[in-house]
Amino acid sequence: MEGILSSIAVQPDKVRAERYMELCEDKLGMKDIEAIAAIVEHLTSDEVPQAVSRKVMSHLAPLVRKMIEGPKFEECAQHTVRRIHSQGLASSLEEADFQLRTALFDHYCKETEFSSAANALAGIVLENSSRWTDATPETKATAVAEHYVKIAEAFLLEDETVDAENYVIKAQAFMGEVHDTNLKLRYKAKHAEVTLAFDPP
Repeated sequence: MEGILSSIAVQPDKVRAERYMELCEDKLGMKDIEAIAAIVEHLTSDEVPQAVSRKVMSHLAPLVRKMIEGPKFEECAQHTVRRIHSQGLASSLEEADFQLRTALFDHYCKETEFSSAANALAGIVLENSSRWTDATPETKATAVAEHYVKIAEAFLLEDETVDAENYVIKAQAFMGEVHDTNLKLRYKAKHAEVTLAFDPP
């Protein structure tokens, strides 16, 4: 794998990105998560320009979600998000990180591992995302509040009220801009549940 990656690395950027994406698709089709791990290590190294890395990782992340399931998916996705963060690339590779963390949330919820699900989502700093550049204040507030409410809901399913309270408070900062009735009800329910846990009747 090292030889293949090195041979791609010397290509012009456009060709390089296409070759990396083809390699990702090939290895995902084979469910070869060790090869995917090696590709991720390479893409997040200094050897690859961030513009190329961003394009390929944004291509890779939804394919991981689509083509790998179960423990192999968990291993692959966890390795990738850890690598992104350990290399200080959470902002540059924001979309890939978002895709994989939301997929991990869904995976852990299916496995009834709600604390792990909450922590997967909590790794996304959504309020500082570049995706809000052209968004209205209401759109941003609704998305960010829903993100925090979802994390609180997951923590409460494990009775982790301290962590849940933290995200209810985070959500509260955005609720003034929210007009979604269902989200308001979800927030109020979690707020009441946290309050009751700390101040029982």
